[in-house]
Amino acid sequence: MKVDKPGPRKKPLPPLPSSFYHLYTSKPASQLDASCETDKNGKVRALPHIEGQWPTHVYLEWKPDVAWRRLEMLNGAIAKVLETYQVVYHSLAKSDVGVRLPLHVSLSDTLMPTTESKQQVTDSICEAVTGWKGPIKINVSKTKLQVVLNRQKTRAFVVLALTDNEPIVRLIAAVNAAVEPHGLPALAAHPHVSIGWFLPRADPDPVSDAIVTSPETDRHLTALFGKVTFDCVKIKCGRLVQSVRCI
Repeated sequence: MKVDKPGPRKKPLPPLPSSFYHLYTSKPASQLDASCETDKNGKVRALPHIEGQWPTHVYLEWKPDVAWRRLEMLNGAIAKVLETYQVVYHSLAKSDVGVRLPLHVSLSDTLMPTTESKQQVTDSICEAVTGWKGPIKINVSKTKLQVVLNRQKTRAFVVLALTDNEPIVRLIAAVNAAVEPHGLPALAAHPHVSIGWFLPRADPDPVSDAIVTSPETDRHLTALFGKVTFDCVKIKCGRLVQSVRCI
């Protein structure tokens, strides 16, 4: 009897380049375009679309590896708490089809430079963060679970508040100093990582207390561990994402 020999072992596929994720940072126009104020999940546009203005955001990008599974277990526990209130929870760590997504540490408010000023604004930010002295780190083990509303109180974000955050605070101050001369808003220095969101029903919302005080969410929160080091700052202007090395 002829026995087939096993073929050569397939080599593992190389990881996707970081630029790949930049292609999908914005939803397609069919889901949320200039004429729509809400998307299919009820998310309300925080700032109106104005021709000639460019939504801009400065942030650190975190692609959880080992911590991703633990994060999703935490998100699962949060979703179960919200189910008892008939509130739908949306994870920011994965897409609607289950693809892992990077998380962000915001370094700026949502900025809206004009077409004429956007290059000057991004140049000022680049100058402020290029050659940053010292490593930029967060300690995932030292975080607190909080619920924060956006400025318009149209969305509630579940966040990991960074308690060991001195380098991040200094970096936010540098970005603020770069954008304020252009008449753009500063960001209050309360560093955090948003891990999910839901539509709030009231302010204050009892759902928020239920999330923070749940023994199950606390158990998964304490299971998070590790430190994350960032070597670049991301500047997203419109749909263009620029990476600036900072160490």
